[in-house]
Amino acid sequence: MHHIDRIKIDKFNQSGFSFSVHISDGMEGSYQLKSSIYNRQALLGEETEEISLDNSKTRKTRTISYDQLFHKCFEEFRGSNIYACIEDTGAKSFFTLESQLIPLKDKEQRITKIRDEIELTSAEKTEFSMDTFTNNREVEVNSFQPVDQ
Repeated sequence: MHHIDRIKIDKFNQSGFSFSVHISDGMEGSYQLKSSIYNRQALLGEETEEISLDNSKTRKTRTISYDQLFHKCFEEFRGSNIYACIEDTGAKSFFTLESQLIPLKDKEQRITKIRDEIELTSAEKTEFSMDTFTNNREVEVNSFQPVDQ
């Protein structure tokens, strides 16, 4: 089975960041790649896509804009005590980026044989911090720092 070797934050700037999910070689097939960004207070974003993998190593890269990351601040989290979402407030917050690789159930006959033998879901995490200031329904990111790379 394929598994996630690591997650690496590649680039970051004033508008967003990109990260790569490095995937080992493994069994050819269809998988679900799920990425989540959260802190101790809330799940800020989650994205899932179906990917097809051959038997070689691969890398999947995603880009997240800060507007996309913080869009819940002004709808779902409005009036909450989530530091990065409070109007006229600056905050330094730590976030976790987690990716999971899940083989799609019974897409491949071979998965059925090993389903009970091993854990099929692979997951890895990395962390980053951001200094933000929120004003006029916009979160401005003043600094971005990977924590454990």
